[in-house]
Amino acid sequence: MARPKRILLENAVYHVTSRGNERQKIVRDDKDRWTFLRVLAEAIEEHHVWLHAWVLMDNHFHLVVETPEKNLPTFMAHLNGVYTQKFNIRYHRSGHLYQGRYKAIHVDKNVYLKELSRYVVLNPVRAKMVEHPKQWSWSSYRATAGVEKAPDWLKTDWLLGQFGRRESEAQKAYRSFVMRGVEKPESPWEKLKNGMYLGEEEFLVKMERGIKQNKSLDIPKYQKRLVRPEIDEVLKKVALRYGGDVATLKRRSRGDERKDVAIYLLKKEYGYSLREIGVALGVGFSAVGNRWHKIKRRVTKDEKLRAEILKCKM
Repeated sequence: MARPKRILLENAVYHVTSRGNERQKIVRDDKDRWTFLRVLAEAIEEHHVWLHAWVLMDNHFHLVVETPEKNLPTFMAHLNGVYTQKFNIRYHRSGHLYQGRYKAIHVDKNVYLKELSRYVVLNPVRAKMVEHPKQWSWSSYRATAGVEKAPDWLKTDWLLGQFGRRESEAQKAYRSFVMRGVEKPESPWEKLKNGMYLGEEEFLVKMERGIKQNKSLDIPKYQKRLVRPEIDEVLKKVALRYGGDVATLKRRSRGDERKDVAIYLLKKEYGYSLREIGVALGVGFSAVGNRWHKIKRRVTKDEKLRAEILKCKM
């Protein structure tokens, strides 16, 4: 499957992750860590990015960044490119330091930035490297919590503003909020949509509208449709169109057009994975893949089938 294309919008918030190639270390000692932070500070200043939270682990890092100028790629090219050069020079090596391109997820700032910032700074605790986030010097926790002075390149005002008006009170509430995450760990990724968006319906509608308005965005249809119907809703619509019910649609049959139409809509129009479709239909992953490739070819030649698919769309 082709990797999702970057979608760049003004004033967007992202959770960004980069991992070492083959899970190898991207920092080997504190000198490397300070070098990484210097490069990070330079990239933030040059590209006018706002950094809300960060953590540097041994073989990867997490950033929560906001880009008023929709320039995430140039910021990340600076950060990863310059740091890789410095790392390679120091260790007399060449080639890639990171595993592929960085991963970036759009975040609903007003709903999930708090939770995501907590998730980021708790990485060393979850990895059992420390018992308390303040024991890890290489994250934004200590500066945000008031344990140490925040550097100029870290934006703490928005996050602390969610916890109180006075800085000392906000920092105390922030520390309590983070520790509740230690006691009751939760993963924000369970609410991820399309593998790229973390937000509620209002945020997804706004994102979808922004994507559609930008005609220069050459991206797949499934990435443009963020507010998509549930799989069961699609199956009911297809079953109703063919005069049956969902249970009948799910029964095994080689030449059943209903199931082919359902697979085509779920994959092509709404971006569900073959695995998700297979689980919903009670069909194996490879079987769904075979039917998907066959119906793709058939759709290009069968005008009647295209008409049926159009009538089944939500």
